[in-house]
Amino acid sequence: DKMILSMNKVRILSDKSLETEINNLNPEIVESLVKRELDNILLSFLLAKPMSGIELVKLLYQKYKVFVSPGTLYPTLHELEKKGLLRYEYKFKSKIYSIQKKEETELLLKRHAKANSLVLQSLFGG
Repeated sequence: DKMILSMNKVRILSDKSLETEINNLNPEIVESLVKRELDNILLSFLLAKPMSGIELVKLLYQKYKVFVSPGTLYPTLHELEKKGLLRYEYKFKSKIYSIQKKEETELLLKRHAKANSLVLQSLFGG
């Protein structure tokens, strides 16, 4: 139940305690961050497994206690699809979204994580 994402000098450790840590944060800050990073969060979820929009809404709420409305979720998915990162197929009347370009998506997320880390380091004089 643990995940370590390591790239260059950036390491992110995630486990069950992450949920506890998120629950201790200001919900408004978490919501703002989740909505600002929604495209990257969705890509990371879909790298793990293909999902429907409803499954993504549920997972966002389970992990972050943030409700993302369909009016926010589906335009984001559509933009990722237009960029060529996602595709979908119909299964039982639902669109199931999946990653179209796995390596490109992984590289994009790694670069984004590194940039975020560098910006945060600069906040603390690092």
